[in-house]
Amino acid sequence: MKWNYRVIIHKENGKDVFALHEVHYKGGKPVLFTERPIAVAESLFGLHEVVTLMGSATANAVLMSEGCEPLEASEFEEKSGVKV
Repeated sequence: MKWNYRVIIHKENGKDVFALHEVHYKGGKPVLFTERPIAVAESLFGLHEVVTLMGSATANAVLMSEGCEPLEASEFEEKSGVKV
């Protein structure tokens, strides 16, 4: 089965959000996509910015999970001031 990444528009609180999902195809037609998106943004341009930043991650030094505190999205937003 062929697959790739595609942008899918979802409704959240009555607004469109743009999400990047893995999409699988059968006979050239999309038949399923991952439940959890890889990235989400309020606009296609915003999603493009996120994906660009994600692509540059491999150019940076790799971090070890020890010493870094994992946070839920809401906690991250509160501590960092960055909306996810």
